[in-house]
Amino acid sequence: MIYLDTSVILSALDISDSGNAASLGHLERESVKVVTELTMVEFNSVFVRKHINLGENQNLRTNYRLRSYSALIYLLQRFKITYFAIHQEKEKSPLGELGSVFKVAFEFASEIHMRTLDLLQLAYAFRVKEATNEKIEFLTRDFEFGKYGQQIEEITGLTINVINH
Repeated sequence: MIYLDTSVILSALDISDSGNAASLGHLERESVKVVTELTMVEFNSVFVRKHINLGENQNLRTNYRLRSYSALIYLLQRFKITYFAIHQEKEKSPLGELGSVFKVAFEFASEIHMRTLDLLQLAYAFRVKEATNEKIEFLTRDFEFGKYGQQIEEITGLTINVINH
């Protein structure tokens, strides 16, 4: 099973990205490909910031929202990507109860010194691995994951695959 980092989806959409062809090639693979709610939120955030200045017009914001949803739905269908819902149970921690993904990300932060959003993506992928009992390939265009790849694999059991070009 392949867990898609947002960077792969955005690269496939952006023809000016140096990894566009490689990202498209990976998305065309006949494998089970999954994303989570975090991937979809991050996609929308980047899509909004990079492509349109909405100004003050409410109609533009509404229309843009529809375009963003349309682009994401198109990508999910076109590349047979499945949305994997993570049911976040509350788990006890020394800080009190935390959502299960956030607890894992908090724990990873002590060992893997990456940005918060990257740690959250790893935590979501880890929870997919736990829920499915399958081997997970974490596919990304973010070179930071390559820098910590071996450490991530040892701690999480995820296989890190960084697409170069």
